[in-house]
Amino acid sequence: MNKVTIYVLANDPQLRPYAHVIKKEASEAVRIIAALIPLTEVDIVIMHSPGNIAFGVTSGTANGKHRVTIALNGKHKHFKKRLRVDLRKSLAHGLYHSVRMQKNGYYHTLVDDIIGEGLAIHFEIEVAGSKPPTCYVSLKNEAFAKIVARAKKEFYSVDFDYDDWFHGSKKRTIPRFTGYSIGYHLIKRLLKANPGLAPSHLVAKKSKKLVDEIALL
Repeated sequence: MNKVTIYVLANDPQLRPYAHVIKKEASEAVRIIAALIPLTEVDIVIMHSPGNIAFGVTSGTANGKHRVTIALNGKHKHFKKRLRVDLRKSLAHGLYHSVRMQKNGYYHTLVDDIIGEGLAIHFEIEVAGSKPPTCYVSLKNEAFAKIVARAKKEFYSVDFDYDDWFHGSKKRTIPRFTGYSIGYHLIKRLLKANPGLAPSHLVAKKSKKLVDEIALL
């Protein structure tokens, strides 16, 4: 682990009482993650920002190859109880994206984002040992097959609408979190067929190669 710096924006009154424990838990999470994937040259910014959290007490965003932003909801009634696990999950998710982009470049196509999200979700599980959020696994069976068939038509497009596929579109009847769900299930299929394989082993593998391997299963 080289040049990984954690910034806790603790001047916000909502986080000030928790500044020490947040820094401690984040540092431990980074240590665990760095033992699994090659972390280097990443700034981690942790702030109170409830409006950027879809569910839970934390949310992580990879702002490119060298910065990850973690939003916390210090007002959540279970903040202290859930901080450790949720922070590890969010850091695992965001840092996985940053490392993957360092290795393969920025995501350009729909399939890059779908595979990247699927891997990052499973890396959360590898790091924190937790189950994925229900919303990421809600698409199943026939509904899943139909939406995957639609997504495949745009897999290699660079003009796809990210918000439609990942945040949902009533106009196009795409459920919220569809891109995450597709990625989760595709990577789950790959890992199930290859016992001993882990998301940490795949951080540098290009999405096209992974899709080709999954198609053979």
